[in-house]
Amino acid sequence: MIENNHILFRHAEDLAPILKIISGKKSEGLRLDENVDIKKIRWFYQDADAGSFFVSPVSPEIRELFEKIARHLEKAHSIKAAKVCYQRFSKSGPLWFANMKSPGGPSFQEQLANLNGTINPWWELLKWVFGQSEHTFIGIMTCLAEKGGCKYGDEKYEYLVREKNEFRRELSDLLGEFVFSLVLVLLSFLHPTPTAEEVL
Repeated sequence: MIENNHILFRHAEDLAPILKIISGKKSEGLRLDENVDIKKIRWFYQDADAGSFFVSPVSPEIRELFEKIARHLEKAHSIKAAKVCYQRFSKSGPLWFANMKSPGGPSFQEQLANLNGTINPWWELLKWVFGQSEHTFIGIMTCLAEKGGCKYGDEKYEYLVREKNEFRRELSDLLGEFVFSLVLVLLSFLHPTPTAEEVL
């Protein structure tokens, strides 16, 4: 199933066949058909986002889940998972916005108008409050954040691009030669998924 340009898997065994399809001829280099000895894999995890501004803290239940994963790996497979903390994760929003900028490319407002004009995010936000906007809240807020953030080529933009490059280098140093035998487990969401009966 494809949703919002991300591929969702219901079962882990679906991962390899889908990756083969997506990667085409390059799939041979991924060694997807090789058996993996889990004891030869190095495991790392980060159980927090390093304190992002305007972001809720990670729920205790999610943090406990990371500890359970680490305990299970140690008990079942004698694997010691290493906890890491990359502080640059706290800047992930600004890093993303800065690195999405281009000198002549369309803005997110233009993208939401299907490149046929532009939308007014303030007007769309007002319409959204009354359930009349065809755009999501996060889409509208992305327009506003993009508009209020750094400009392509300015000092803040250059700083955030340098930070992104340094962050990439840090992660590359972690992966290093172990790119095919290392797992880095990260947060996908700050809170547990609500149940069907739970009031939002």
